[in-house]
Amino acid sequence: MITIYYRNSCLSSRKAINWLNEHHIPYRKCTIDCVSCEDLSYMLRLTENGIDEIVKSTKRCTEDLHRKILQIQQMHFNEAVVYLSENVEVLQTPLIVDHNKFLVGYHSENIRQFAPRYYRMSSIFLHQYKRQI
Repeated sequence: MITIYYRNSCLSSRKAINWLNEHHIPYRKCTIDCVSCEDLSYMLRLTENGIDEIVKSTKRCTEDLHRKILQIQQMHFNEAVVYLSENVEVLQTPLIVDHNKFLVGYHSENIRQFAPRYYRMSSIFLHQYKRQI
């Protein structure tokens, strides 16, 4: 089953939850505060860029958050995972994970990977049909 780690104050989290609801896709909702070390380790195995992929950008953050993010870059993997589970404010949201699929944030095209295959295929067919008209 799909699990979505979200923040109430996050617009992307709300968009992702709305998308899952609109497409009648079952999921489990967990606030980002509930993310465990095991959950983070599993998600990180599904990433291409590791920890950098799930941590907020340093471009638009407070000085304190910036310092925390820089600290992570100096840590070993296991140490960083524990740190992230204790300092969830540095994590991007939503984090959407299934058995072998993972998505950070809300992207209208990428979130479709969580839709059932028959839905994705019908959407592709419809898109191609509209282009031919």
